Amino acid sequence: MLSILITGFFIGLIVEFQVSLIGIFSNLILIRIVLIMKKQENPFYILIIGLAIFDGLLSFLFLIYVTPMTILEMQFMENSYLSAIFGFILMTCFLSATFSHSGITLNRFLAVSFPIIYRNYFSANVTKIIILIFVVTSFLFNSTFSIYDCGLEYDFEYHTLSVKNLDTPICSTYNQICSVNNVFILSAINIFFDVISMMKLRQIIHNRNKNVATTNTAKTDMGYLKQAMAQALYLLFNVCLFFFTFSSFIKNPDYGCIVTSLGWLTLHASDGYLKSVGYNFHLSFTEY
Repeated sequence: MLSILITGFFIGLIVEFQVSLIGIFSNLILIRIVLIMKKQENPFYILIIGLAIFDGLLSFLFLIYVTPMTILEMQFMENSYLSAIFGFILMTCFLSATFSHSGITLNRFLAVSFPIIYRNYFSANVTKIIILIFVVTSFLFNSTFSIYDCGLEYDFEYHTLSVKNLDTPICSTYNQICSVNNVFILSAINIFFDVISMMKLRQIIHNRNKNVATTNTAKTDMGYLKQAMAQALYLLFNVCLFFFTFSSFIKNPDYGCIVTSLGWLTLHASDGYLKSVGYNFHLSFTEY
């Protein structure tokens, strides 16, 4: 039994390291693609770069800290101050990435449904301010709860990061706000608005099929909306797979923490991979 457990830990370590590296390099590749395309002043791509940075940082934090701490149980990593610092950065990146997902969906929805408002107000500078607001909001949110000693800290029972002082109402609230259930709900909302945008674009393509330029632009945006929806669906699939399905079958708490850790990592690492692959095939994207 012990040998099986050790083998499982080793496999988990290798898989998490590989997924972390995929997340880091795929998000770096995505940023490079945007820079090569010279679209870094396009509001949509500014949001994409922001999301890639947050996802890449999350993958990096898993590579250098969360994975070694969870599986190898290195004693110096279990220090409460060190785990609190890494946990704070991790949650700030997580919330910023979550906001960015919704920001991308909102960007496409406004571009399709309210093009005049979008062109007049959704400029590159405004988008950069929006990303800054995402980061500042995430930082202040975590800072506020940290005052009440509700941040992430190393859990000696489950050998991973978890919200401390869950027996207090405010820390329990913090844990619920940052739970995977809310990620699931936000992803479902994003899909809903993506569907509305796709239906609107289909109507544009149907009504303006005589205008080749407009139709081509709409079809290009349709491809990106389909990819955005595919990413959201893939995220929902991962949530169901790792947090609802696997967690219900795995009773061993040690294996459970590995699966949970791998689940959070996969959510963000796959973001960069899917986008970098998808945008490699859409280098001719036309600005709205």
